[in-house]
Amino acid sequence: MRWGLVCLYVIPAVMLFVSTAVPLELSALLLSLLLSETHRRLASFAAFEGDFQLHSSGHCLYHGQSYHVARIAILSRYLIVLDLRTSDHRLRLPITYDAVPHDVFRHISRVSVSLKS
Repeated sequence: MRWGLVCLYVIPAVMLFVSTAVPLELSALLLSLLLSETHRRLASFAAFEGDFQLHSSGHCLYHGQSYHVARIAILSRYLIVLDLRTSDHRLRLPITYDAVPHDVFRHISRVSVSLKS
């Protein structure tokens, strides 16, 4: 998943540098913007650490705080994005396939499918 995201930004950046129609200064500016956006997104994906429990009732424990799954924003084979809420706090939690063990990701995806329906 991470390599797909990196390639999504790297390929256009390389094409900008190869192209002679775009001035070098503009290409450098666009490349720096693309790299900073890629770094920000990868850092948010890598931020998934700590204790996490998801129950079929929609109750979730993350970093010792109790949340409720408000909705499942994205549910795919390689990425699950949960919108978690408390009474005063909202959190969007991306869970990638390679961030957790295989059986844990399978459990989270099964619970997410049951919550989504």
